[in-house]
Amino acid sequence: MLLDIYTGASGSALLQEDDDVSEAYRKQGRLMTTAIRWDDAHRSLSIGAAHGSYRGAPSQRSWRLTLHGAGAGTCYSVNGKRFSATLDSSGQRATLQLPPASLRGATRIAPCR
Repeated sequence: MLLDIYTGASGSALLQEDDDVSEAYRKQGRLMTTAIRWDDAHRSLSIGAAHGSYRGAPSQRSWRLTLHGAGAGTCYSVNGKRFSATLDSSGQRATLQLPPASLRGATRIAPCR
């Protein structure tokens, strides 16, 4: 899943997914939602645990995060583990590839301290 975060202000979104072929999301409420929140003051991203389900829903997901306006840092903490980001030539866009993880757990990404 590709996610672009544009820094400069806090914000949130709700990712909604369904089977993409039926009306089950509308008629039976078969969909999955994931809350995503950027906290600009702390430069942190929270990806909540997925809620709900639908036929064919994945159990895991890998995220490719691109932080626009990231600054020069390349070290990020993802649920307490260190990961390195790749910076573009301007040093203002950091890309972080996360390994597959369960959708039922929350993920928090923040600069290393």
